[in-house]
Amino acid sequence: SNDPARQELALRQLRDWIVRGEADQAQAMSEVGDELVMMVMEANASSAEIQTLACAALFRMIEANTEFQGLAAFHHGVETLLTSLQEHLHSSAELAEAACWALEELTLSEDCCQEFVDFKGIAQVTLCLELYPADAGVQEAANLVIANIANCRGVREQLASGNVLFLVTKSMREHEGDPQVQEAVCKVIEHSCSSASLAQKLQGLGVAALLDTALGSHQDQLADSVQRAKDALRAALPY
Repeated sequence: SNDPARQELALRQLRDWIVRGEADQAQAMSEVGDELVMMVMEANASSAEIQTLACAALFRMIEANTEFQGLAAFHHGVETLLTSLQEHLHSSAELAEAACWALEELTLSEDCCQEFVDFKGIAQVTLCLELYPADAGVQEAANLVIANIANCRGVREQLASGNVLFLVTKSMREHEGDPQVQEAVCKVIEHSCSSASLAQKLQGLGVAALLDTALGSHQDQLADSVQRAKDALRAALPY
């Protein structure tokens, strides 16, 4: 149907359907497909509600499945999601979070990381952090996207420009009580420290103290994540 109300209902049902695991995910990809979801997004570019539901449905369709992530990437998923973000980022934290979760799955691929950077994705996700500093869901999802970019050798140095790493550390400071946000930032630190220049920038932003605070607040949940981040920082800056 080309009726936006019907499409919104269908996306809501699709999002809520894919909750029981791999069988639901495979059936959704077979019977609906990621390409159709993105076609609906392109046809309803002005509707933040449809964009948000589509991003959430797409995330569940490709979550933790490299085959389905590859299909979504082939169907221009990165570009579609970033276009949605660009259109609605300033008006919808819900859309920002949903788009970042889907982008987090796609940017696990090195090719998608490059595409993400080419389409100015770092600037968009940086804006997510900047516009919604109090929203833990946005902060977690956006930081996980940044962690994937930091883990990609070909593009990680792009994180040195702008204020992205400052906003990452700001997330850690302002969400001290949220272990999910803390863990996401630990991943950014760990992966960024594959670059000595990024490690130096993070050190200047006080990440050593932030990691100590995270460990003190969330010993049970974050011991391993904090230790990996500390080890990476120490290896990058041994003196």
